[in-house]
Amino acid sequence: MGVTSLGKDHTWEINLAARAAWMSYVGEKTQSEIAKSLGVSSARVHRLIQLAKHQGIVRIHIEGRPAECLGLETEISDQYGLRSCTISPYLTREEDSAALHLASIGQAAGQLLAQHLMQPHVKSVTIGTGSALRAAIEAMPLVPQPELAIYPATGCLSQDLQSSALEALTLIERRTGARAHQIPAPFMPSTSTQAVEFPALRPIKQLLESSAKSDLMVTSLQKVSAKSGLIDDGLVSATQVGSLLEFGAIVELFGTFFNAQGQPISNQSAPKAISLDRDVLFSQIEQKKCRTIVVAAEQECVPELRAALSTGIITDIVMHESLATSLML
Repeated sequence: MGVTSLGKDHTWEINLAARAAWMSYVGEKTQSEIAKSLGVSSARVHRLIQLAKHQGIVRIHIEGRPAECLGLETEISDQYGLRSCTISPYLTREEDSAALHLASIGQAAGQLLAQHLMQPHVKSVTIGTGSALRAAIEAMPLVPQPELAIYPATGCLSQDLQSSALEALTLIERRTGARAHQIPAPFMPSTSTQAVEFPALRPIKQLLESSAKSDLMVTSLQKVSAKSGLIDDGLVSATQVGSLLEFGAIVELFGTFFNAQGQPISNQSAPKAISLDRDVLFSQIEQKKCRTIVVAAEQECVPELRAALSTGIITDIVMHESLATSLML
């Protein structure tokens, strides 16, 4: 267990939760013993410990994975030429719930992300989209890197231009203490005028250029479907997804849409995200100047995963044991 420090602006309740967490996980006290020591009820101790978990005061770090996962990791890495494959295990032999599934992947991906961020050569990181990425950052232990440069891979606004659609940027700021850059443009322009004007703005162009040259990049594997998380996050409209499907898109990585063969959608009529320069990204990968971590959390996305692994963009992948097993069938 890792117990993080608290700032001066935290409330007394959170400080009490931190004390209860220390007594429970380090002092190995029972909840009744903690209650007696703090002068509160056992029920409140339970709530304090839950609060400590929710606030990130307590984080679980598990060393090692089951042998079955390790075997699949080697097999997948060799077959797809990856620098690493990390597989999170079943939390039950029965079919995992979506929440447990995401928790398992988040834990594995969070530990991997922290390991890379602690490398001395990593001075910048580019953040993509998706619920799996958010779960990974939430599960990541504190990595104090106040000088870290954090860039978004795409425009940061929702379709209506009213709100930030990239929650992961805020989350990684909290975990590292660094300040993330924001691109004041939509992920996917809703008009042809926006599609021309936003990428041409000098500040946006410069940020996207920096984003494509980061030492580390991380994102979720995003399916393109009528139930896509891209729609749920307000990044694209259902109409745009329908158009992308017509042009053969099945998966999105770092703002680029790919078909089942892992080729980028090149039709000029297809909707396009405001995103980093794909050619620069490929060059960085070929020269081994960056690592690209993709977290695949969809429970049924084998075709999309195969397409993503064929793009040449992914150097490191994190997925669930059930998905890895299906991939290798």
